[in-house]
Amino acid sequence: MVLDLERLKGLDIVFETIDGGGADTQTKLLFDKVKKHHDCIFMDYPDYGNPIGRVLYDALHRKFDVHYGVIVLLQAADQAKDNSLLSESLRKGTTLIRNRSYVSNLAFPAARGFDWRKSIAIADAAGVRRPDIAIFINTSPETSWRRKHVEEKNLDMNEVDLEYQRRVHRWYRYFVENRIFAKRWIEVNGEHGKEEIAREVESKLDYVLQSIKK
Repeated sequence: MVLDLERLKGLDIVFETIDGGGADTQTKLLFDKVKKHHDCIFMDYPDYGNPIGRVLYDALHRKFDVHYGVIVLLQAADQAKDNSLLSESLRKGTTLIRNRSYVSNLAFPAARGFDWRKSIAIADAAGVRRPDIAIFINTSPETSWRRKHVEEKNLDMNEVDLEYQRRVHRWYRYFVENRIFAKRWIEVNGEHGKEEIAREVESKLDYVLQSIKK
């Protein structure tokens, strides 16, 4: 199977998973492949390199106390700031490949009891873009938690809590099964090695692309 990269032009593709689930790796693998064929933009959220992102980073690392609803607002603002860039890039036929989108801002807050419908209302009010295709890497919370604790030391409030990651995982599964927020969903097995996961991503992505009339 050879992925038809031409069909990716003008599409917004995001990778979603729990912390440590492999989205960072798979986003970069697909980006490296597509950029050799045509214009492609890689985006990584949260974007801690801007003023909004820096406040969000401090909130997630508990440098100050804040209601979780404020974190939801910050995450919405972090992505809404790029609305013009996203729209103009897609109009030109550029492919967007994003590591996380606003879907994560449904799953993570929901796992802390925040109503995901309110998160969607905030996103719509801010004009946050809904991705064309969301690829969910289904990695178990136990596998992801082990990876995260081996790879990183400065973990945020979400990453250190295994039981919380289990709840996040359940919410992701709910959004995938009910096709919420993203226009189309793909699910791949995140328990395999990165090359095998990448092959499954390309195979299922190619299948979905054939159903999209360009």
